[in-house]
Amino acid sequence: MADFLRLVPVAILYGTFIAALGAAAQTQTVQTRTVQTLTVATVMAPTLSGAPPLVIGHRGASGHRPEHTLASYSLAIDYGVDFIEPDLVSTKDGVLVARHENDISGTSDVAQKFPARRTSKTIDGKRIEGYFTEDFTWRR
Repeated sequence: MADFLRLVPVAILYGTFIAALGAAAQTQTVQTRTVQTLTVATVMAPTLSGAPPLVIGHRGASGHRPEHTLASYSLAIDYGVDFIEPDLVSTKDGVLVARHENDISGTSDVAQKFPARRTSKTIDGKRIEGYFTEDFTWRR
């Protein structure tokens, strides 16, 4: 139990407690007998029905890998999450892209390839200049 309590602040510090939630129950040997241990999720937030709660990896295991990457999704699966919940933005033709924001200026070479498509939009009440997923199509 002490090991478990030591992990919780570290996991929360990194913005996710997926690592602490781990896979479903694990077994460990204690004085020559085997006992089943509870997952962090069951101890911290049991459901009203008593069933184990669902563990959702938001953006994968984003506290441990860059969010919305295959590495992040893979690690979340290794940790035993029930679902991965990505942030999605849409292109002009309705293709969903896993990323947090729709401004792709800082994470792509769009400015070099399509300089004329720079525009200004209000997002969350703030005026932003850049290149936005909803102004581009996925297919040619």
